[in-house]
Amino acid sequence: MLLLSSLLILIAQAAEPVFVAPFNAVDNESIEMADNLANVILDTFDRNPVVTGFSVDDMKPIHDTPATEYMRACLTDEFVGCAFVVGKASDMKYSVTGRVSNLERGSEVDLRIIEIATAREVFQVTMQVMPNGEDLFAETVSETISGVIDGSIGQEVDLRGEEQEEQGPDEQAVQAMDDYTRDEGGAETVEERVEVELDEKKLTEQDLEYMMMMEGSKEWDRLGMKPKEYMAYYNSGMSLGRWKDLNRGRKGQVLIRTDLGASRGLFSSKYYGRLAKSNIDLSVIDKYAWQTLENSSGLDVTGAVAYGLIPELDIGIMGGITTGALEIDIHNFVIGQFSAAPQQKYDALNTSYVGVQAMYTPVVMPAVRPVVGGQVVHYRSQFVSVVDGDLPYPSFPAANYTSLEVVLGGELRVNQYFDVFTHVPMGFVFNYNNAPSVEQQNAGILSVDLPDDDVAKVITPEPFNRFGIGLNIGLQFRIPVVNDKVNALELYE
Repeated sequence: MLLLSSLLILIAQAAEPVFVAPFNAVDNESIEMADNLANVILDTFDRNPVVTGFSVDDMKPIHDTPATEYMRACLTDEFVGCAFVVGKASDMKYSVTGRVSNLERGSEVDLRIIEIATAREVFQVTMQVMPNGEDLFAETVSETISGVIDGSIGQEVDLRGEEQEEQGPDEQAVQAMDDYTRDEGGAETVEERVEVELDEKKLTEQDLEYMMMMEGSKEWDRLGMKPKEYMAYYNSGMSLGRWKDLNRGRKGQVLIRTDLGASRGLFSSKYYGRLAKSNIDLSVIDKYAWQTLENSSGLDVTGAVAYGLIPELDIGIMGGITTGALEIDIHNFVIGQFSAAPQQKYDALNTSYVGVQAMYTPVVMPAVRPVVGGQVVHYRSQFVSVVDGDLPYPSFPAANYTSLEVVLGGELRVNQYFDVFTHVPMGFVFNYNNAPSVEQQNAGILSVDLPDDDVAKVITPEPFNRFGIGLNIGLQFRIPVVNDKVNALELYE
């Protein structure tokens, strides 16, 4: 008796834990068969000394979601991944799962055996199960898992040794599978998959056409996708949660942008002033002055905050500052005395701006995305006040203007919350104030009509170019503030 007990203990210890996942029904007609297969396989495993079968009720929760609910929420095309996730969470050695679809006579079962430690399918077969053929199918599965465990099925073959004899799967296991398929009416495809990564199969347009002809609900309908969008999702290898996150694009996100660049536009100003003084008491008897905008290049710093209305579009506000220069050309003289005009002086000048902005990208899934945008921006230069001792040069209010701009560029996704972007804004000034701004006393001494060598001759402001362009490189931070309801399958990536 003691020897028998010890033997039973050793056998129990040698048994491999195997999770038998609920089989996934492709159509409504297959639901009953799918529900029944896992239970029949578990009953058969009870008679197999090398395995210990576990049902979904025995499994640990996945991210606080019960395993039963997690598997129930599993999509048809993700049945392998779901069985792997649940089996791994409960320290199983293997997971057995499958997908069932209805045929005119019987059912088609796509059976998978997954080795948890390597995250690989070590066996796959697609076969027909005739009505009332579940017991024979389960016996075949039991023999197959035994072959997988002892290495006779799904073993690796070292192709590096040319003289090494190639080893195939165990003949007895293959014969059992052949007997089954022959007795049950044959299989459309029977194959052994050795060391194949999970989710390796790619969906083609021909597969889509076949799926469209099948009865029952379609996977893309369940996911709210179009067929080709579903094909792209399936072939991406992403989890459903990650795919949905990328497909959500800008929608429901606050986007914070900051950039640094160079711009050319109306970012500089010129101040011109002339004073004519009396030769009797040196009082100012005539004056002429103006300020205007000038084209120049400058260093530009911009910040923006926007909100994503739809996956492709966000709108927001932006603002920044661009460096420029103030040219000061002033001269005072006494009537009747020769006096040469001094050299112009230059001072730093900053132009600040605020505006509204809309950015659009035609695609949201790729890591590299083109963007196009539009913005209306109001620019304001600095207040100009010229001091030359106690002489009363006029002061002018700050020049300001409004520009309508188009933005072209692109974005590179670095991670879920962070992008690098390049923007090229191009604009046209359609409205401006205090540029140029002219003040004249009209005493008749200072005039634009005098000869060039006359010290009292003055000049008028020149017109400026209304077009501007820039190049900005920056960072974009995306902060989700509105999240869709999370499916249980999205909790695992």
